Amino acid sequence: MFWNLVGNGGLIATPASLMAFRNKLIGGEIVSQENIRLIHTAHIREGEGAPSFYGYGMVVQGHPKLGTFYWHNGGNTVSSANWTDYADNGYLIVAASRAPNLSADHVVMKLTGALFDLDLRMQNSDEGEKMTSPPDAKMIANVKSLVNAFLTNIASNSKENWRTLIETRGAPEFVSLAPMDGHLLMFEKFHEKLGGFVKKRIEITGPDEISIVMEHLETGTLQLVVLGFNNINNGQLTGVAIED
Repeated sequence: MFWNLVGNGGLIATPASLMAFRNKLIGGEIVSQENIRLIHTAHIREGEGAPSFYGYGMVVQGHPKLGTFYWHNGGNTVSSANWTDYADNGYLIVAASRAPNLSADHVVMKLTGALFDLDLRMQNSDEGEKMTSPPDAKMIANVKSLVNAFLTNIASNSKENWRTLIETRGAPEFVSLAPMDGHLLMFEKFHEKLGGFVKKRIEITGPDEISIVMEHLETGTLQLVVLGFNNINNGQLTGVAIED
């Protein structure tokens, strides 16, 4: 259940379906072989001195031991996916993760390293998006304030309280995401989803991300709530994601 933290186009797919799509694509069942050639052509280098190029929808890259390979990735603050086709070696690796601290890119890198006996390390990895220094007192105070405001209002089952939270604590880009009725509908779903849950722990998992682990009072079931935020004023809400 996501609100302003969806993937590109909101597409839902499994690793198996992504693998099937890739096989049908290169098999010529979706587009012509001429279009496949264009997709796999290195058109634009991805940054000065970068080892990879962008084709028409796929990244094109080469490696002395891996040969030419094609890949793409994507994700949000909760989920991520990566498919990498080692065309010269006949391997296709597809990974998907729904854990905020486990990147599909990292999974593919580790599998590739094991498969080809290589010591691979991420360039421009997710490490750069994580906190590089401890949060200061202001950020900690803002995070506590925003988390308490969100959980208190979600528990209240009051549309007026939800409206006030959105208007007073929502970042402009979050508020403008949808009409107020759309926001209230999503908050009603959040209220239903989190009924009976209490806060177990909070972790600042990035410069603009808060992870809240919730526990059900009766069943002990755990629920992960991820809030996108910025550190402006008392902390503004930029998105919400709820994962089992």
